Amino acid sequence: MKISFDGYELKIIWKLYRHKYYGGKHTSIDNLRKGFERKLGTEINNAIDKLVKNQIIIKEKKTKEDHVCLNVKNIKVINKALDWYAHNMNQIDKKHLEKIYFEVELE
Repeated sequence: MKISFDGYELKIIWKLYRHKYYGGKHTSIDNLRKGFERKLGTEINNAIDKLVKNQIIIKEKKTKEDHVCLNVKNIKVINKALDWYAHNMNQIDKKHLEKIYFEVELE
C-alpha cells in the first residue's frame, strides 16, 4: 500500500518536525496555518484533514481549540517524507506547492 503527499502536506509535516511538535508537544491549527497565504485556507484544511485521516498527525481538542502533533507511531513514513522534502526543498517553488507529489510505500 502506498501513501501520497502533496506539497502542502509535506510543508505541514516539515513545520511540525522543525518545531518538534511530536509526542506530547502540540500546536494549534491556527499556528500551523501561519506561513501559508491566507487564500490557501481550504487547501491547508484539506491537507490537515488528509494527514489526520492517514494517521500522520494526531488532532486533539486542547484549550477549546484543535491542536495537532506528529504521530510517532508512523515515524518511518514521516522520516521518508522528511528526507525527500529536505533533499528537494531548495528546488521547490514555494508558490506552487500544489504541483508537488511524493509517494511512500508502506511496509
